[in-house]
Amino acid sequence: MLKLVDNINTAFFYVGQILSNKISKNKIGNGLTFDNDGNLTLVNSTSDYQLFTCEMDSDKAPAHSGDPLNRAFCEIKNGFGRVHLDLSIRAIDGRLGTLPSDCPTPKMNLESQCVSGGDIWITTGQREIHASGLRVGTRCIVDLVGVFED
Repeated sequence: MLKLVDNINTAFFYVGQILSNKISKNKIGNGLTFDNDGNLTLVNSTSDYQLFTCEMDSDKAPAHSGDPLNRAFCEIKNGFGRVHLDLSIRAIDGRLGTLPSDCPTPKMNLESQCVSGGDIWITTGQREIHASGLRVGTRCIVDLVGVFED
């Protein structure tokens, strides 16, 4: 049984990671732990909510409608976060942008596929947002979800 987590997506993420043996079965980190009964709980949470605007390359993938605060951002709470990208694609692949220098970096690869084709990812411990196989002239909306350094 799952107890206290910020939302159901957080719970499913951690359960999936545990089932695939990617993280410890007793202590997950970022304030999440299992008690002796197997209940997932949030303890000793010290991180506040953080919001960062991603710096996108306007020649390759600018924020859709030119609004990076609402279209290209990273939000993190208690070490768990997402990078939300709503982009107008102008290049097939390469570096699309970066997380700001004061933004925590992901503890694991964050990656997603766009419906129109191609992949967008951030490598573990890095700030650069990369892409491969995107279709020029399309709009790509993805959330890269994962655990970030505290």
